[in-house]
Amino acid sequence: MGNGFDKDGFMSWLKEEFPGVVDTHWNWELVENIIDYAIDNNNASDDELAIFLSSMLPEIEYTEIAKFCNEDILSSFTLEFLKQLK
Repeated sequence: MGNGFDKDGFMSWLKEEFPGVVDTHWNWELVENIIDYAIDNNNASDDELAIFLSSMLPEIEYTEIAKFCNEDILSSFTLEFLKQLK
């Protein structure tokens, strides 16, 4: 998670939360490529990575993605909101 996002944890959660959706190699790679693109191009400001991914993966809420982000790439508002969800 050196890039601020737990991609392996997110992919495992995605497979469990949405059974059958990423079971094919093509779908799995598509989501991984979207995540890699987001990490490389949408991580300039707080919350940007989670916002981009939630727009690209519309069935997944922003806060569900933010749970897999390091605190240093999230805004104080998002961190406070995530604490309230626990």
